[in-house]
Amino acid sequence: MSTENPTEFKILQQQVELLKETLRQEVAAREMLRQRVMQQDGQIRELRRNIYSILQSRIWKTMVRAGGVVLGFDQRLSFLQRRLQNKIGKSGQEQILIHRDSPAPNSPPVSERVKFQGWAVAESGIAKVEVGIGGKLLPAVIGMNRPDIAELYPQYPGSGKSGYRLVAGIAHLSPGPQTVTVYATSERGVTAEHEFSIDVRHAVESHTRTRREIELLLGTMRRKPVISVLLPVYDTPEEWLRRCIDSVVHQQYPHWELCIADDCSRASHVKPLLEKYERADGRIKVVCRSENGHIAKATNSALEIATGEFIALLDHDDELTEDALLEVAIAHNEHPSADWIYSDEDKIDEDGFCSDPFYKPDWSPEYFLTCMYTCHLGVYRTELVRRIGGFRAEVNGAQDYDLALRIAARNPVVHHIPKVLYHWRTLATSTASGGDAKDYAYPAAQRALGNYLKEAGVSGEVLPGPRHGFHRIRFDIVGEPKVSIVIPSAARVVEYEGTRIDLLRMCVGSILERSTYRNIEIVVVDNGDLRGELRDWLTGKVRLVTYESERFNLAEKINLGARHATGEHFVLLNDDIEVISPDWIEQMLQYSQQPAVGAVGAKLLFPNRRIQHAGVVLLNGQPGHAYYNHPPEEIGYYLSVQVARNYLAVTGACAMTRAEVFREVGGYSEDFPLNYNDVDYGLKLREKGYRSVYVPEAELIHYESVSKEGAGGVRPGELEKLRRKWGSSYFVDPYYNPNLPQDCLYYYSD
Repeated sequence: MSTENPTEFKILQQQVELLKETLRQEVAAREMLRQRVMQQDGQIRELRRNIYSILQSRIWKTMVRAGGVVLGFDQRLSFLQRRLQNKIGKSGQEQILIHRDSPAPNSPPVSERVKFQGWAVAESGIAKVEVGIGGKLLPAVIGMNRPDIAELYPQYPGSGKSGYRLVAGIAHLSPGPQTVTVYATSERGVTAEHEFSIDVRHAVESHTRTRREIELLLGTMRRKPVISVLLPVYDTPEEWLRRCIDSVVHQQYPHWELCIADDCSRASHVKPLLEKYERADGRIKVVCRSENGHIAKATNSALEIATGEFIALLDHDDELTEDALLEVAIAHNEHPSADWIYSDEDKIDEDGFCSDPFYKPDWSPEYFLTCMYTCHLGVYRTELVRRIGGFRAEVNGAQDYDLALRIAARNPVVHHIPKVLYHWRTLATSTASGGDAKDYAYPAAQRALGNYLKEAGVSGEVLPGPRHGFHRIRFDIVGEPKVSIVIPSAARVVEYEGTRIDLLRMCVGSILERSTYRNIEIVVVDNGDLRGELRDWLTGKVRLVTYESERFNLAEKINLGARHATGEHFVLLNDDIEVISPDWIEQMLQYSQQPAVGAVGAKLLFPNRRIQHAGVVLLNGQPGHAYYNHPPEEIGYYLSVQVARNYLAVTGACAMTRAEVFREVGGYSEDFPLNYNDVDYGLKLREKGYRSVYVPEAELIHYESVSKEGAGGVRPGELEKLRRKWGSSYFVDPYYNPNLPQDCLYYYSD
């Protein structure tokens, strides 16, 4: 190796050191996985023990004999909650209720410290609450405000201050299930107990970079942008303000500046505290506004003194992880064209405990129009933010969403860091603590979305979403384009719950009888063996095309139907589909008309109304339906079932696509004669720059499990063929966060 260029040689040495460290981390990760399997075995044993205890209990057997009548306190707590979370003093002297809020059942494993909190009430009042763990009995703090319990149990004295809390160190405990007992003692000296189990996992997998590793990373970076952290401040309690600023001061990445704008705070501690930090670190700048202008104007004041290439937004009571800006700098080096970088986030409480992580998808434009999911940590190119005019006061409370929407309207390059880099403080007054904490934020977000539609030149209406904080856009349909519904069919008759169903007749009949969109044509591709009475019924209603090939190929059959279709949009539809949403075509068409959208999928339900399709996910190259067979009331991970969002593909059982796009990508690949041709189609669309959208408002029944009986599943070699074709490019699903479980499609963090 030549050593004529010492700088280049040094960089190579540093890279070798990094590779060695990466290998060491891989070994540690394997050991962690081994330990995790052992811990999960313990959890399964504990769950079995709890279930057995329930089934053997006298009250459960009484319920069964009574026909399953649910018993409960005040009819507002279910039996299982009572059995697993509440205990009653059994001395006969008085009744004591104990409830545990956290750790919640099935909560993630804990390490180092754990918070025990909940509530306890007694007929004579609660004198003390203690927690037994690891052979120790620890006193909990009692008397915390619980207005919800006062409403539920007004008959118990002190129920409005029935909360208890304890933070306990558990670093000394062995990994695996550990038994915990909460003891509540009444003023009369009666004690009740509540026993449960927690899973202790010491953080071997969460590797913290050493100082040496950080130096190596910084030494190999070709780009070291200054990141200006914008921090608007107004009357922030001193403890949270200190924690917030310290989280920036302690960043592993040194090239930052903290631009603080005090929005004319009235609290006497704010100004001296900010001045102290400003004197202590030259990277901290403070501007004091002469009048209170609220958050948008205050953030603009911070923006005015920013000199960095990027800005990062930080709320005055939140915290950054110590590696937050380092991860942003790494992302910038790997994706230098990115205008907008965002990360995952979680919530942090007053005791410093983090919970409720939000593991986000990569850039999902349709999901973004339903909620500000990219919120924290949000980092934007400074020049772009200034060019669009910064933050707007008319949308205070959603000023960051408004800014991001205006950036989104300019087709930026967006990059997602799938790692929690931001802790969102949960206080009574913070948005993180609940949707109603800032009741002005939701209408402001609706106004911001309305502004976005105007800026993007898109005609539509902003509607309330299924929950507070979520929205729904109803795009106007331009004109009345013809929609061709292509139905490949074998014209089977099946039996479902004692009733014979002529699938094709049911499908076509439901389209004609229930659909409100009228400019349609139906193209049925049959095998040339239609029954006479069925052919007579279809005549005049559909265009019949005969598939004459001796070998069965569903993709070929669909392509044949598409060639005979004359519409601007195609709906590829299985013949075992029944329409239940009258406006299903309109719901899909509003997205199919968007230029960047290549395919639109519907929400499909089994006849029993459980979910059959709510988007297609690829996990380690294995396609599957998210929330498959989940109950109809399922909302999904951060409402993924209830709102429009992007997926890598949607099922071909009911998919709308523009005719020109279908032809551009060559239709369905006939290399996949039965399975995965729809997944392949979604991947081809993405390769061409189009995206697929799932639309939950378009609901249909899919008789899949009935109509496929005896038809066989995936054929040998089909999945391997898909992996060979796409594995190198799409083995990782961009819309499925790698921190979510990789062994199921249920979108729940573990």
